[in-house]
Amino acid sequence: TPFFLFGCDAPGSDNVAPEVAIVSPTEGADYRANEPFTLTAQVDDDDGPNALALEWSFDPELEDAGNPLRTDEKVTLYLEYGLPQHDYQISLTATDVFGLTATDSVRLDITPNDPPKVSIKEPNEDEVYDYGDPVVVEVEVNPKDDDMSEIDLEWGGVAEGAENAPAKPPENGLVIFYIEGVSKGKKDITVTARDSGDEADTETINFTIR
Repeated sequence: TPFFLFGCDAPGSDNVAPEVAIVSPTEGADYRANEPFTLTAQVDDDDGPNALALEWSFDPELEDAGNPLRTDEKVTLYLEYGLPQHDYQISLTATDVFGLTATDSVRLDITPNDPPKVSIKEPNEDEVYDYGDPVVVEVEVNPKDDDMSEIDLEWGGVAEGAENAPAKPPENGLVIFYIEGVSKGKKDITVTARDSGDEADTETINFTIR
């Protein structure tokens, strides 16, 4: 998506082409499919960096890459939804007010996203609790190819809205809490672990309060 900022200097015989350099990510960096990340570049020109027209381009093309943001010489492009799985060449072209251009490119490898794994250890399937007893919930989370800190937990059944139900797992991946005041009858607990690439795993168990 082009982003234009023009200066008003008159043409000069000593005009030189602008400078552009993609500084992050580096050549050959690996990201998982749909993992958000930010492109960062430095640009400069004799007429000042704000006199440049800037355009990010992708090969293969994207339908909508978003709009670049800039602060003086720093140019960023945040890819909120990451990129589909593929090898990409990403380029930034800077054009000055006299039509001189400079381009820098970086190749990225967008690999498959292995979704997290979540497993409910307690309660056991079809376990029976006496009314008034707290229900102990134990869940094990394996983030696979993500950092544990980037995993979000979503709760359903009697755990939905529970005060002790965490939104994120601890670093060791073992979630333990209890739920009080569960009414009599057949109940269930559902937990979903969702990673930064929006891949998710869900498990549900059923139990009874008698």
